[in-house]
Amino acid sequence: MAGSFFCPPPKTWTMSYDLKLQQQELFELLDPTVVAAGWELVAVEWSTVLGRRTLRISVDGKDMTPNGLGALSRQINPLLDVEDVIEGAYDLEVSSPGIDRPMQKAEDFLRFRGFNVKVSLEPGEGRRRFKGELKGYADGVVTVAIDGVDHTLEFDRIERANLVLDLDEYQKLGEDPPPRVNLQEASRAE
Repeated sequence: MAGSFFCPPPKTWTMSYDLKLQQQELFELLDPTVVAAGWELVAVEWSTVLGRRTLRISVDGKDMTPNGLGALSRQINPLLDVEDVIEGAYDLEVSSPGIDRPMQKAEDFLRFRGFNVKVSLEPGEGRRRFKGELKGYADGVVTVAIDGVDHTLEFDRIERANLVLDLDEYQKLGEDPPPRVNLQEASRAE
């Protein structure tokens, strides 16, 4: 898939490398299958649910029903088994992105301009947490306005980012989502 993600691609599939890199590699592996099935792959995240390691695949699409998500899960599971990309036991969860929709692609930071976001940066110098209005993305930098002040955040330092929606915004987003953005076309248009 063309586009930018949080990290450069890793060289191997082992669990010894950074979790964020593995999430990106899994995203790149799963995206063609998810798209071919008529869905949008929103996020790939590892979590712990009831003490068990869980691979959460967030998707968006028209058939957001238990049957639709179950059918997609049955397409994804064999791919993960055949590619043998994950060491050890884990649970697979395929679900909607929910009200706190994760944002993992650079395109998301263009698509959801004007919405409120919450962004956490990887450890380093300076402030790590930001919550405000998403102004956009350009040249590897995400801009978030907080109390009228623009903060520029390096895309590669983003550890986690989510939309912050109230119930009305969430419902409107479900009824009339902003169009998907192609990062390469958006850069040429600027």
